Amino acid sequence: MAADTDSYVCIWLDPDMKSTDSKKLQNELRKIYNNFQSFTDCNECEKAIQSMTNDKIIFITSGGFGRQILPRIHDLPQILTGYIYCGNKSAHIELKDQYSKVKSFQ
Repeated sequence: MAADTDSYVCIWLDPDMKSTDSKKLQNELRKIYNNFQSFTDCNECEKAIQSMTNDKIIFITSGGFGRQILPRIHDLPQILTGYIYCGNKSAHIELKDQYSKVKSFQ
């Protein structure tokens, strides 16, 4: 990312933040973003996002949680872009089509 990552908040919402792959990616994201936050609860994550009215948020979510939270947060101005982190890409591909801020899948 070419922009100054100090001005961004990276938020990751996933029920399984303890998997080996998730831990590796979290460590990499912490090297990039000074403000990295992870959540395992949709409501807690949504409250945090809504309170960050002056921040620029890069949002990562699992496909299942994405279905729950994206309708509620997608149009918030602090959400810049979103990514779906899910092994079952075909089950959630419509999220990318439905929500313009969702840019990619992992």
